[in-house]
Amino acid sequence: MAGDLWASAINFAPQLFLPRALGKGINMRTLKKVCLNAEDAIGQSLQRRMNMTSVTEIREAFEAIFAPETLPFLSIPGNERLVELEMTRHLLMHKGGIVDNEFRQKTGLRDAPIGKPLPLSIERASQLANAGIDQGRRLLQFVEGALGDTRQS
Repeated sequence: MAGDLWASAINFAPQLFLPRALGKGINMRTLKKVCLNAEDAIGQSLQRRMNMTSVTEIREAFEAIFAPETLPFLSIPGNERLVELEMTRHLLMHKGGIVDNEFRQKTGLRDAPIGKPLPLSIERASQLANAGIDQGRRLLQFVEGALGDTRQS
């Protein structure tokens, strides 16, 4: 969802967002290649070159096209649940759900037993899912507002 919103912002107002993206993950060579591909919208083509699989990467991608001070909801402090969601997904997908030291360090869950399956209750899974849903909602509202602002200027 973050990638789609990022690409939509660029497609909607490339004259505003492309100059900001240059030098922040997007270089002129990449931009020239993308512009030659008439089949794709420029935002989707550039999105394929951005990695948005972590909270940090999503923030960096959005900071490339929006002023960083307008994105406080993407900061790590205050989004610990989102980081925990990210790390839980990683643990389940890539580590068979077995807790490792990296998981404990990044989530702050010091009581999670290293070398054992992550205990995950329905309540905890719901809290993590809701953190992702809430962040998606805030991101959608932000992009919608930012694009509305570009219509007025």
